[in-house]
Amino acid sequence: MKRPDITPGPWILDASRNRILDDEGCPIADGYCYSDDARAIAALPDLLAALETAYKNSLSMARQHKLKGCYGSANEHIATAQSIRAALTKAGYTFDDSNTP
Repeated sequence: MKRPDITPGPWILDASRNRILDDEGCPIADGYCYSDDARAIAALPDLLAALETAYKNSLSMARQHKLKGCYGSANEHIATAQSIRAALTKAGYTFDDSNTP
């Protein structure tokens, strides 16, 4: 899995101006956006990190369940990994096909 070249977090919400700043105070998203949208955008680095971890854990659990012959559980973890992978791909991530769930 290769992460896109986005500005690393943390991102900070400047609520007074509804804009997103990096940890040095430089604008990430400048211009008007609704405060709920701005909060969600500011959380993006943390959300992506959580999805990366969940993707890796889902693949690991699928492998473990397959080794134990628990194919139903393995398939559930594969489905979760596929959903996470689709979301990460939409965010610009690329994947090595050897890790295809």
